[in-house]
Amino acid sequence: MPRRPRPNISAAEKAFLLEDSVIYEIKFALGVPEYVANDYCIWESINFTRIAHARVLYDFFTQSISDTTEGLDDLVSEDFSFGPMGDLLKDEVKRINKGLMHISASRAKRSLEEKQWQNDLLILVHKWSVEFIDHILAGKMDTGITIKRDDWENLATILKSGHELRMRHLRYLNDNGQEGGIEFLGPGRKLASGYSELTELKLTKKLTG
Repeated sequence: MPRRPRPNISAAEKAFLLEDSVIYEIKFALGVPEYVANDYCIWESINFTRIAHARVLYDFFTQSISDTTEGLDDLVSEDFSFGPMGDLLKDEVKRINKGLMHISASRAKRSLEEKQWQNDLLILVHKWSVEFIDHILAGKMDTGITIKRDDWENLATILKSGHELRMRHLRYLNDNGQEGGIEFLGPGRKLASGYSELTELKLTKKLTG
């Protein structure tokens, strides 16, 4: 039985998803909030979330429109005339799928070193995100897709700075009882590779009662 093509995604829908979802995934994969460097619970929560968002972006960048599973309407970077990129971290992504999203028997066979999360996915997604942002800022997309240029330029500047993307997003209720938010983005610590990596986990002397 022939495979049905993916449902058409209009230019208006692509523009909405670019500003609503794609930029959100990039910020939350590569961005880091304020944190206590020696609290493992915070380290785990932040980095698990970042890797999950990076995993979403990996498919966004590597899948083509024709690869999209039948019946799904996944947006991919090819919708913006970018990519698809090569599946460069196939084994690492498989390990992430098994190690983070499933309680698999293979966990019992890995050493402590093998269980450690790596920076490879974050670094690659960071590089692709910068290339993608440069692409859309250059207007290399289908007509009808508009962007909030200042937001993308500000994000690109920080991602190219070699510093961690630090962010805060404060939620509030306005006078009408409606929820709103204020977002702050800025550069954080200097990164060894110049690209996103797991947050620092600083060990301190054993705490005593």
